[in-house]
Amino acid sequence: MNWISKQALREVSLKTGWQVQAYCLMDNHCHLVLETPHANLAAGMRWFTTVKKSDRRGIRYPKGIRRKLGLHTESVPSESDNCDDCPQTARQKAKSWENRRVKQSIVTLDLEGVLVPEIWIAVSEKTGIEELRLTTRDIPDYDVLMKGRLEILDKHHLKLSDIQEVIGCLRPLDGAKEFLGDLRATTQVIILSDTFEEFAQPLMRHLEWPTLLCHRLEVSDGRITNYRLRQSNQKQKAVAALKSLDYRVIAAGDSFNDIAMLTEAHAGFLFRAPVAIQTQFAQFKAVETYADLSRLIKEWL
Repeated sequence: MNWISKQALREVSLKTGWQVQAYCLMDNHCHLVLETPHANLAAGMRWFTTVKKSDRRGIRYPKGIRRKLGLHTESVPSESDNCDDCPQTARQKAKSWENRRVKQSIVTLDLEGVLVPEIWIAVSEKTGIEELRLTTRDIPDYDVLMKGRLEILDKHHLKLSDIQEVIGCLRPLDGAKEFLGDLRATTQVIILSDTFEEFAQPLMRHLEWPTLLCHRLEVSDGRITNYRLRQSNQKQKAVAALKSLDYRVIAAGDSFNDIAMLTEAHAGFLFRAPVAIQTQFAQFKAVETYADLSRLIKEWL
């Protein structure tokens, strides 16, 4: 008899959220190709040793397999271990899993490139200044990027009003408003952006005023003289704070400055990210459409 049955594999996939792509069941071992969106491979493998004998269908780990999985210190539960009052029963573990699934959720999204066009690319196209096309997709160090932008603005005598004029002509990306509206009808959404309050207001109006956490500019006589971060690494820290409030956090972004946010979140996705970023951070599932992004997010709600 196979030491893992198809039924057992199906059950553990349902309990853990594993996405089994392929499998090969042998007499004394198995081969699995799977994705673990919840980063719970070890927990899922341990589940096999805690199910009731009636459900186990003869499943027992070979000694070598148990050692590789770090389970050699655990004993296979006996029938008496699986009584309804035992805290380690499969029934109660399943109940605990369901309790985790109904935890309140909140979604954090990047702004530019995810919901609205890249502001600095639009300014570059309007002014013809090619250097302003660089974004956080190109330069991971935000301080280096912003100081370079301020030098360019000063060199070309561009003022805040010039940039705001360009922003006033921007509209949300096709489908973004509908995507965001549907998401906000389902769960709470916070936009975490490294843009600035002085830039964001007209864009927020078009998106029907979602909650936005961002930064501020320092302006003198209409010229942008400096920028003031609300908090360094604010995206990651915001997600960490939400987690401390016992929220499950699902995040989506497209650039280098989103990676810390995606990593901190319970689930993180790349949306229309450059191929180089997708390749470098292949641990995050990448999608190109709002329908796919909505589906991935709602799987976690």
